[in-house]
Parts: sequence; C-alpha cells; structure tokens
Amino acid sequence: MRAQQDERQLVQRVGAHQRAVQVDGDGQRGRGSGHDGGRWRGDGALDAAGPRDVNRPLVPALPGDVHWPRAARPASRLLCPRDSGRCRGDAGAMKLMILSTLYAPHQVGGAEKIAQVLAEALGARGHECVVATTRPGRGIRTSMHNGVRVHAVGLRNLYWPYGRGRAPSWLKPAWHLANRYNPWMGREVARLLDREQPDVLHTHALTGFSPAAWAAAHSRGVPVVHTLHDYSLACPRASMFRAGENCARPCRDCRFLSQPALRQSQAVKAVVGVSRFTLQRHLDLGYFGGAAVRRVIHNGLPGEVDAAAAPRQAGRKLRLGYVGRLVAPKGIEPLLHAMRSLDPQACELVIAGRGSEEEEHRWRELAPAHVRFAGFVDPHELYRSIDALVVPSLWQDPLPTTAIEAMRHGVPAIVSDRGGLPDIVLDGKTGRVYRASEPDALLHAIQSLIDRPGMAAAMAPAVLERAAHFDIGRMADDYEEVLLAAQADRRAVPLPLIAAPSAMPSVVAKNVSSNIEIEVP
Repeated sequence: MRAQQDERQLVQRVGAHQRAVQVDGDGQRGRGSGHDGGRWRGDGALDAAGPRDVNRPLVPALPGDVHWPRAARPASRLLCPRDSGRCRGDAGAMKLMILSTLYAPHQVGGAEKIAQVLAEALGARGHECVVATTRPGRGIRTSMHNGVRVHAVGLRNLYWPYGRGRAPSWLKPAWHLANRYNPWMGREVARLLDREQPDVLHTHALTGFSPAAWAAAHSRGVPVVHTLHDYSLACPRASMFRAGENCARPCRDCRFLSQPALRQSQAVKAVVGVSRFTLQRHLDLGYFGGAAVRRVIHNGLPGEVDAAAAPRQAGRKLRLGYVGRLVAPKGIEPLLHAMRSLDPQACELVIAGRGSEEEEHRWRELAPAHVRFAGFVDPHELYRSIDALVVPSLWQDPLPTTAIEAMRHGVPAIVSDRGGLPDIVLDGKTGRVYRASEPDALLHAIQSLIDRPGMAAAMAPAVLERAAHFDIGRMADDYEEVLLAAQADRRAVPLPLIAAPSAMPSVVAKNVSSNIEIEVP
C-alpha cells in the first residue's frame, strides 16, 4: 500500500514537472524533459532535485546525479518510449545525440567539422539532432547553432587544452591520466542522456569526455556508434607516430592510458572508420570486438566540384603544390629532397602553409631555388594554378582533406601509401600513389608526370568523377544506414562499480572528490 502511494506521488511530481516551463541556455522556452527532476537554468547550470532509481546502474554514482525510473518518465515520453523506437512524426526519424570534443563555432580540426556537417545534414532529413561538446569553465550551457541544439559541458579536468596559453609540460601527463576515465564528465553525459532521451549516441571524439561517456550510454541501453577520425583512443597524441616512425603497436604508456577505451569499446554497437586503414588498425589492436556493424564511410565535404581550373599552358613547366603544416610527419623533408633531384626547368613547387620559426628556417635551407614558400594563401586559388598536388605524408594520415579539395578542382594528386590516402587517389587514374618506404619512389612519381606532359590534364575528368564521391549527401546516406542499424539493437550493458583508484596523483585528486564510487573499465 505504501509503495502504491509512493508511486502515485512520484507520477504526480512527474506531471507537475512536465507542465513546468523551463528555460534552455539560449533563453528559449522549452518543454519539461523530466531528465532528473531538476531545472535547466538560463545560465546553463542544473538545479537537481527528485527521486533516484536505486536499482538502475549509475555511471558514475555522484551526488546530485538523479535518474528517473522508466515508469515515471514524463507522459510525453511514456506515449513513445525509447523501446518503441519511433514517435517523432516520421516512421524513419531518429533522435540523435552527437558527441564531439569541440563544435562550431569553436572548431580545431576535421572531426569537429564533420560532426557539424553531419548534424545539420541529418537534421535537414527530419532527424532530431542534439550535440554534446566541451567548453572551458563549469556547468552546461545550451544554445542553438544552425538549427541544432548544442549542450556545451564545462570540462572537468586540470586545464582547458584548447586556449591560447600553454599548460606546463609537467601537468600534461596528469591531464591525460584524468582523461583516461573521467567519471565527472561521464556524469554530465549521463544527465544529458536522461534529459534528451536519444535513440542513438554518435561519438566523434572522446577527448575531454573520456570513455566514461560510452559507459553512461551503455548503462542506459543507448546504442553507441563511434567514428574513428584519428588514433586518439590508442594514443594521446592521436597519431601513433613517434621519433620519425609510425608505431607498430602502442607503447607502454599508451597501453595504460587507453585500457578503459579498449574495454568500453567492446560494447559499442557500430564503428565507422573514415578510411580502410584507420578502421582496420583499431580492429587489429582489439578495439570494437562486439560491434555488429564495422564500416568505412569517407568524409563528405561541403560545396561542389569546380572544373574551372586554369587550363595547362603548352610548354609550361609542371607546377606542383603542397598545402599543410610544415612539420616532419607531413613528409615535407622527402618532398624537398625529391625537388633537389628534379630539373628546375621542368617543374616547380609552391608550398602553402607555415610551421614554427625553427622548422621553416630548416626547410628553407634545404629547398632548392625552384621551390617557393607562399605562407598562408587561399587554397582554392592555389588549386586553380597548379597541375598536381603532392601529399607526401609519412604518418598514417586517416583521410587528408587537402587531396579531396584539390581533386574537386580537377587537380590530380601524388600521394604516399600511408593511412587513408590510397582510399582517395586511384593510382594511374586520378593521380599517383607511391610507397613512402622506398627512398626514390616520390621522385619517380613526379618524374612520370614530367615525362608525360599531358598526363595530369588527361586525368581531370576521372579526377572530378572521383571527387564527387566525397559528397555530404552520400556521407549522410551511409551514416543514416549505420545509425538505423544501431538503433535496432538496444540492450543495457551494466558494468561493476568499484572504488576509485587509490593511486590517483595528488595533483589530480585536488580537483576531484575522493569519496565516491566510479565505474572503471
């Protein structure tokens, strides 16, 4: 009898909560979500209050982290529970939470851009997309960006790594140790999942959130799809490149730091690699052993192909281009060595990009006279002025966009066989692919275009046709299939709760509470 009274009181509280008017972080009026019985204030912070379902696995179990029992969810969600899979106006519509370390307008790399492009593309198709990202400070701030609701979570770690200032080198290992499995960020993701009730969590970059974000989804039965944009799950540098060489396997430190990600990845429903190499590399290392869907989906870029490149002038020397940072892993040194062996009357090279002052001085000393350093330039103007782009990567670059952008202008590319480059260029049809491990292979690839003056121009039609593959529409189609497949398989994956590690460094312990239980893989 007492239990029935408690249940009636709980349902009454849910009804009252649902009728309450809430304010999102962008100042817009929103419906009561019932995510934790609290209210999202205008400043993005959370007032937590309400019952806790003690029988539900918590990830992590922290004070104020409140979870609704399924039977006590708000009425709007009871009419279309997650297990039914639909109830968004369209039988094929999903609600997706896209998780990315950074997001527009605060972007750094390609992974964040793809997350934004995908969120907006899927939203235009009728799916409801919300984004979880990180920011400096504390609390959660909610805003709208191009029609997508963005929850910016204050990073709970020792410092914000994406600001202008540089953290002391001695503090970085402690930061990565805290990022190994960050239960406080896991709690924030758990709150967002309870609030938004997505059908699928699609993660693009876990840095900052840590694998605790996966654990939060696993314990709630929310299927996870992860896209591999780099090697950050296995290497804090995200490159698996050290001392001028690609790592054959993770070093001891990387194995220790990546252990939670390795374990949590086993419950991920679907994994996507932006290239064949990137996906296979992680599978070979033991990641995503339980993923029913393993697929390669090449990134799509905004815009259209541009065939208006400047026509090649008869008798003009071969003009090559390089676009990117002037750092050793990008292969700038072997490119300059190759140029030293080529006839200056037959070819020239324009380098667009910058490096550190020390590096630039080194490369300028090495470069022959027919190499010009242009600094930062409009890459599209450069593509219209060159005959071929050179991408001489030494590291396993997952999927360099520079080669794709050049091909959109009808420009073939000479690329190494590292990472995802062979996925982009079809050797002999849309450019040349050479073995980076062979000393003179790059030289011979360039010489083959010099010896056949019309070869680069003749490739243009095939280049434009290949470039059309790297389209946002095609990318959205492929992801839609994967996300729907993941949504069809929902199952909670509870993991044991164990005490927080006692060996946590004091510099980390000062920033967190020690009297809690966390779920550690």
